[in-house]
Amino acid sequence: MSESSKSISTPHCLPPADYQLSFQEMPISLYRTLPGGQIVDVNRTLVEMMGYARREDLLGTNALTLYVNPEDRAEINRRLEAEGVVRAYDMQLRRPDGAIIWVRDSVRALRDKNGDIVCYEGSLIDITAQKHTEQQLQRQQQELESLLESAFNLSSVLSLPDLLTQMARRAMALLDADEMIFFEMQSDGKTLKPTIAQGKNAPFTMKFPLQVGQGLTGACVAENRPLLVNDAYNDPRGLHVPGTPEREEEHIMVTPLIFRERTIGAMLVNRKHGQPRFSEDDLRLFVGFAQQAAIAVENAQLYHKLESYTESLEQIVDERTRELRAAKNRLETIINSVGEGLVITDTHGMIQHVNRAFAEQTGFSSQDTRHQFWNKLLVLDPANGNHPLHGINSALEANQVWRGEVRIQRKDGTIYDAAATVAPIFTPDGVCSAYVGSLLDISARKEVERMKDTFVSNVSHELRTPLATMILNLSALLKYFDQLDQDKQRLQLEKIQGQAHVLNDLIEDILELSRLDAQQERAHKTRFDLAGICREIANAMDAAFQAKNLTVDVCGCEQGCLVWGDRDQLGRVFRNLLANAVKYTPEGGHIAVALACEGDEVRLAIADSGIGIAPKEQPHVFERFYRTEAAARMASGTGLGLAISREIVRLHGGTIMLHSVQDHGSTFTICLPRDNHHQS
Repeated sequence: MSESSKSISTPHCLPPADYQLSFQEMPISLYRTLPGGQIVDVNRTLVEMMGYARREDLLGTNALTLYVNPEDRAEINRRLEAEGVVRAYDMQLRRPDGAIIWVRDSVRALRDKNGDIVCYEGSLIDITAQKHTEQQLQRQQQELESLLESAFNLSSVLSLPDLLTQMARRAMALLDADEMIFFEMQSDGKTLKPTIAQGKNAPFTMKFPLQVGQGLTGACVAENRPLLVNDAYNDPRGLHVPGTPEREEEHIMVTPLIFRERTIGAMLVNRKHGQPRFSEDDLRLFVGFAQQAAIAVENAQLYHKLESYTESLEQIVDERTRELRAAKNRLETIINSVGEGLVITDTHGMIQHVNRAFAEQTGFSSQDTRHQFWNKLLVLDPANGNHPLHGINSALEANQVWRGEVRIQRKDGTIYDAAATVAPIFTPDGVCSAYVGSLLDISARKEVERMKDTFVSNVSHELRTPLATMILNLSALLKYFDQLDQDKQRLQLEKIQGQAHVLNDLIEDILELSRLDAQQERAHKTRFDLAGICREIANAMDAAFQAKNLTVDVCGCEQGCLVWGDRDQLGRVFRNLLANAVKYTPEGGHIAVALACEGDEVRLAIADSGIGIAPKEQPHVFERFYRTEAAARMASGTGLGLAISREIVRLHGGTIMLHSVQDHGSTFTICLPRDNHHQS
């Protein structure tokens, strides 16, 4: 159905009588409208599809009133004007009873001999059932994808405690549940012991084991089928857990965990008062998740056993050979689920197999590494100039396990640090037949250590400078005290005091960041004039501007800009950014401060014509202890100021952004909510 700005009279659009009869009897929904949208004819099939009692109820009405989405009208008109025809356009129409149906519209423009559009003729097919089926299939596909994602993530966790914790969190997120409990079947086959619980009642439920047949969970295991019980407090099978509310409104789903026809436990989720009831779709998704969880639990338990076997592999290889052969496929699955990279080589060091984690760490696939020597991946240690292969070979020649750190070169040429373990694999006759190595990427840890060392070095240097100055001035003061008049004594003391302030500021920066990390530094928010404090700080730094002959423009601060925040903290942010602009702008440069209060947002920008920041360094400027190469050469510092500023802005619900062009200056922009609720 379509619309147009052009309008003509009805009779030109009506067909001959014999065609009209065929039109009315067609089993598909047909219609004709004038270019203005007025409906001039519909057949009985369309009347029935749209839910009207009479054909006359539709005639003369404007087709536009039937559309649900205005954009559909615009799109159909656009296509008709461009092509004169629309084929199979899916859209929604509203019936007189308010129900919405999906239809597939095909329409063409009918023109007279002069080429003018007389009317539009089209057909509608009701595809509501098809759309509902598609939506159901989409929902089922989403459920399947969720289950596949859960299966993948759960299978990659081989620590049973970590697996149970992740299992609980995923089940609650997947089913929008308030609580989750996992019961493990004990060796007696009768007792269900809570192993992990999440939710407000977890401390109580963890102390409440059940017997098979006892409570909803016991009934589920006894009957070997899942249960969906909405309004569970009315179910006579329910049990009250001591310490929890006696008649708490909740909806419950519980299912047994079965692996290879053996019940290994049960899983329960619930929703508390006010949450929607569980549906059969929820139960189906829950049971599917539980099946994956049962497999993951069994794999984790199996992996735990395999770890124990590894420690005494030389003693048990002979008696476990047949079992390991039977479990080969399962073991390969587990190996590919391990988070550490694994590589197996022959006795010459030629790679025979690598797992998925190895490929992710190094970029080398199994195909890339096949028949390649693994020592090609090792890189010389720059710290001592030694090649790690010497130590590894010495240990392996003595049939010993080697543990240490190595540097690995990835496929793309980059290098990373890894904690490595290399061990020999022996045949039943005690002959070494292969080697297995594990690699754990410790680049992040190394980077933290490097940043810590850099920070300690910077702080030591920054502490040493004012301390050395203070000691020197104190020594001079003590030595020449009697020879100095009162003014010179005072001058020396002022120098010492100045260095003490420098030292105090440095220590305060470190402590401030520590307090922010520990969330001990709380904002004391009040309603204050941000423009006023910006003027105060800029005026206080006038001497610094003049010392470097800087031109400073401040705009937007002439009138008040009221915000809700911590005056001292936000003042500190502005002071940090303005001080950085002064510090890294050469003499004779320019600094611009702009404050704008627009609607619910405050924008404060500090721009300078200084040294700027290289593009590769810009993503790191807000990292703690980070200093750009140019900044480090130009002035001293610890790299904490911007990190502190970002944390303070974040505590106020705002953002801080950087725009910089190397050698042409930087602009830092702070966006803060004005919080009109507090300003009313």
